[in-house]
Amino acid sequence: MSKMLQRSERLAVRLKRAFGVMLIIVVTISIHAIEKPDVANAASGYLDSVVDARSVVGNIPQEGSLQLKGDLELAGKLQKFYTEREQNTDLRITQSTIDATSSTEDLAGDKTVCEQFDCVLGVSIGQKATPHIYNILNKSYNDIKAAYDPIKDELARKRPFVSSEVSQTCTPYEDEKNAKSGSFPSGHASTSYFFGLILREVAPEKEAEIQKRSIDFALSRAVCNVHWLSDIYAGFSVAESVFQAELKNADFSVALEEAKTEYQNVKDSNTATLKNFKTAYNKVVAYLGNSANPEDGLRAAQKVKDIMDDAGISKWNCAAEAQAYAGLDIESLIPVISHPTHKHHHTHQHLSKKRS
Repeated sequence: MSKMLQRSERLAVRLKRAFGVMLIIVVTISIHAIEKPDVANAASGYLDSVVDARSVVGNIPQEGSLQLKGDLELAGKLQKFYTEREQNTDLRITQSTIDATSSTEDLAGDKTVCEQFDCVLGVSIGQKATPHIYNILNKSYNDIKAAYDPIKDELARKRPFVSSEVSQTCTPYEDEKNAKSGSFPSGHASTSYFFGLILREVAPEKEAEIQKRSIDFALSRAVCNVHWLSDIYAGFSVAESVFQAELKNADFSVALEEAKTEYQNVKDSNTATLKNFKTAYNKVVAYLGNSANPEDGLRAAQKVKDIMDDAGISKWNCAAEAQAYAGLDIESLIPVISHPTHKHHHTHQHLSKKRS
């Protein structure tokens, strides 16, 4: 009996040990399943803490300030686009509509801010074609969004189409949502300028083109009448703050080197010009399919199609994009006195200086 008892005790000890090991394995696997990020759809960025950009952007321009005067002056000029319709302004509004459909929330989807740099880079940014470039943008996006979102919520500035005399926008299907979202700083401007800073490191030979594209994309928000100029400038400041923090991060630095190498390997493939671009009409219609007011969206999309037909554009490809931006220089409309941070727009040397 004693031998059987001893065997039972030994068996019990073994079972406890085995169960303990199994429990550790199960817990370990569960923890890794939770903590291990999906690189292509990273839920977290590179930074361990959120960049505090509140002090950098300052406060909303006050009544009587040069900044607010500049906001109102530019908004007045741009709002005439919707009443004094001309082909070059219509094309710029169309491009702004396309820029607006480039989501900053769904980088893995078809409508991405990443895609807006295809033409200037000469390659198509995507998970399959350029996984390293795509991943550094996708993951770092979480850092830039974490920086600007709290400021938008805190200051809750009303957007131009809500607080000015002209209520028309180039994205009427998003008016209800945008009216509830803070205007300062611009999330699209923050993201486009931030991505531009990264891509200028990835492709330094395209530095000027990338910076211009990031600014043009940001100014589309003013053309659409959904952001004030100072919202856009504030977005640039947020982007710079987060980018400087990224440069000090070891993982980001490794990812940046991988992206640089990848670009050098694919830059001669010319995939952007060969890319099967959708027409602006189809792209807008596809985006509007899930909107709250699909009928309004379809009417807006048909207007885009008419504008394209009038301009002889069959597909909204790189040539059409260049035509739209070149046809109307929004930067030339910006009041010189409006903002102390005007250097963001008119000196490409501003961020070309050596970064440490």
